[in-house]
Amino acid sequence: MLIRLFDVYLTSGNVAKAAETLERLVDIDAYDYRNQERLELLRGRVDEAHLKRIASRLLKSSTPTPGHSFARTSGADPRGSFSGQ
Repeated sequence: MLIRLFDVYLTSGNVAKAAETLERLVDIDAYDYRNQERLELLRGRVDEAHLKRIASRLLKSSTPTPGHSFARTSGADPRGSFSGQ
């Protein structure tokens, strides 16, 4: 529903409301790659500080944090020895 609201605001020229809606979309799902595309649609039409704030939240959500890795395979111990022995 918010995606449609974003589209309506943008096409009607209400870019401030479109930016607010994008911020809410990021709150709900910061990992949705389409939010980056929506951000680009607003670039140059909305206050740059507002866009930077939204972009920083997208950036934080797309980068893994130190000490965390993606799925391990075959039950290997991160120290290099097999954990099943």
